[in-house]
Amino acid sequence: MKFLYNILFLFLSVSAFAQNQIWKGYFSYNEVRAIAYSSSKTYFATDNAVFAWSDADETSEIYNSINGFKAFDISAIAHSSNFNKIIIGNTNGQIAIIDEVSGNVILLNDIVNKNSIPDNIKKINDIYVDENLAYVSTDYGISVIRLNDNNFGDSYYIGNSGEYTKVLQTTVVGGYIFSITEDYGLKRISISNQNKIDYAQWQIYDASKWLSIANLDGSLVGVKEDLTLNRFENDLPIAVGTVYGGFYKITAFNKELTVVTHESVRLYNQNLSFQFEYLFNDNTGRFNCALVKNGTFFLGTKQDGAMIIDRSTNSERNISPTGPYSNRTYKLFFDNNDFYVVFGGMTVDYGPVYTTFGISKYNTQSGWNYLKPANLHNVRATNNISINPRKKGHMFLSSFLEGMVDITLDSENFSQSTSELYDYTNSPLSFVVDGSVNTTRVSGPTFDRNGTGWVSNSWSNAPLKSFDLEGNWRSYSFSQFFSTTGNNLQDKEKFGVPLIDKNNTKWLATNNNGIFAFNETRNNKSLQLTLGTGNLPSAQVNSIAIDNNNQLWIGTLDGLRVLSSVDQFINSNVLRSNSIIILQDGVAEELFYKQQILRITVDGANNKWVSVSGGGVFLVSPNGQETIYQFNMQNSPLPSNDVIDISINGKTGEVFFLTSKGIVSFLNFATDSSEKLDNVKVFPNPVRPDFTGEVKIAGLVDESNVKITDVAGNLVFEKKSEGGTVLWNTHNFSGNKVVSGVYMIFISAPDGGDTIVKKVMIAR
Repeated sequence: MKFLYNILFLFLSVSAFAQNQIWKGYFSYNEVRAIAYSSSKTYFATDNAVFAWSDADETSEIYNSINGFKAFDISAIAHSSNFNKIIIGNTNGQIAIIDEVSGNVILLNDIVNKNSIPDNIKKINDIYVDENLAYVSTDYGISVIRLNDNNFGDSYYIGNSGEYTKVLQTTVVGGYIFSITEDYGLKRISISNQNKIDYAQWQIYDASKWLSIANLDGSLVGVKEDLTLNRFENDLPIAVGTVYGGFYKITAFNKELTVVTHESVRLYNQNLSFQFEYLFNDNTGRFNCALVKNGTFFLGTKQDGAMIIDRSTNSERNISPTGPYSNRTYKLFFDNNDFYVVFGGMTVDYGPVYTTFGISKYNTQSGWNYLKPANLHNVRATNNISINPRKKGHMFLSSFLEGMVDITLDSENFSQSTSELYDYTNSPLSFVVDGSVNTTRVSGPTFDRNGTGWVSNSWSNAPLKSFDLEGNWRSYSFSQFFSTTGNNLQDKEKFGVPLIDKNNTKWLATNNNGIFAFNETRNNKSLQLTLGTGNLPSAQVNSIAIDNNNQLWIGTLDGLRVLSSVDQFINSNVLRSNSIIILQDGVAEELFYKQQILRITVDGANNKWVSVSGGGVFLVSPNGQETIYQFNMQNSPLPSNDVIDISINGKTGEVFFLTSKGIVSFLNFATDSSEKLDNVKVFPNPVRPDFTGEVKIAGLVDESNVKITDVAGNLVFEKKSEGGTVLWNTHNFSGNKVVSGVYMIFISAPDGGDTIVKKVMIAR
């Protein structure tokens, strides 16, 4: 995949980002996949992070992409007390080793990069540590890692003919390595055998189907497919009881055995006598993993985080770090010091994602809060959230399956907010039949200056709808541009969230018909921008954004286009977009040529953040001629190279990147324009010798004039702001870096009535 841009990247290491506090993580720790332990800590692996719980002082140390730990999709975890290392396995075969002493993270991609092993059998199923070795059970066999030097040793392909075979779990007992194979039952080999790579040396120990095994105080115990709990005596399994259905795994610690099912955790002593049980009375299933340590129950749940159980009262205590409810984020909305996160949303081709996760709210003072799906009529595929500026206290949530929810916010406790659902049964919103179910596909609302809300209603004869402050609805059709006949998924168009410009024109991106523009104040005028005369590279439009110069930036399935002015809608009957041409190694090229654009967002300096499918995010200059930053998984804490949404806190310049693997933010200091020059900030200040970025002058009135001089009064830089921020690369007009010293920054509002002077220290 080729990306075209001028090279002006900010190459900083992940550790540098963390130390400078430029990057932050807003991850969920609710989906606990696996548990490991040491004598003093308990380790919980979530879908993309690890946190180490200190048993003594009850604090957690978090490992995520912000401090250098990047996971693809965690499936196993283990701990080595001899080396103070955490070993993490992923579904794609990647192994990560965290050195607890140094904090360093080592990524081992040997399995991922091994072409002779098919990608679909590289999953890590289990990791077992014995002395200086970690035995990694995979879908192809067993690989061994030397923990003294963090390198792979041999791999064992232990099918009966040396073929790949799925190994579910491995343990070491009494001088033997025991492994559960999916096809051949329980196999073993002596640790002292020097020819373990010879598949013929691995003997079938018991041909039954086994689900899990463990070393309990020097004895091999396990659970069979018939759910019997067994102890091996004289090389024969002896059934001593049964476990519940929905069984997951057994785990041994000291002389106690933990048995985990989807709704229960049971404790057995070394004689396999039942001791204690904790039940979750919900047949939906809740637990993924559990461990009993020194009498304390540690539970890992599917979506409620890590728990400690008080055995005397049977009560739960959540010990997960705080965060949003899920990492499968889709949209973020700001309201003063709060932001709200919704989940699931839609696929890139406008297909609903069938999740029911509610809304998470973050406040800078009080932290995270949560509004449960039950308070939102259990709507799924939530894709947008907004607040009516003319009707405070009301938040609106759209669903691409069940309509729109009007939420009455509880100012004291967000989790107690109530709501009313609008769908085809109680509003003009239309339905479409999906299989045997009537669904109401809504995106929005966006509110105009009068407080009227505008939503798109996909697969509808009237896909644009509005509702005013009194609850009156209106519907608008684009039937002159495309077919609206029929009432099934194939015959109708899918629409994004309406975008409203300064002229009150509504712009709607579609899945198959480019962009529609509509203005009810101009005799219901409507226009279409698509292929052919519209010059779009694709009729599928994924994102649109209006910049500070009233240009419409258009991200499509097949590249980028720009409409030079939204005023074209007022003055013309034809809309035509243009590509941006840049110089790449002296050759004229199209910016983001043939790239699938996922999202475009404009910052306070009129720069554009652009996310590209599989390519991370780019920050390009106002005219697109210069690439300021490019961030991906390799050079930044982004947890995924597919950034679904980009949202900016206009007051601080913090840029939030939403992915299906969580949220990270980058403090860019490109703020929205202010009404007065009473909160101007200069960052960084002082500028130290190792700084490689740009000085940001933020908090400006739009079109402010910024002049920078040395102490002698010589002008070295001058620029008019586009929005609330001006960037200075610390060069003078000749293109040379300015020398060390104090520089004066003279700022004046466009009308000249408001001025301010700032200083910045440059150290070379």
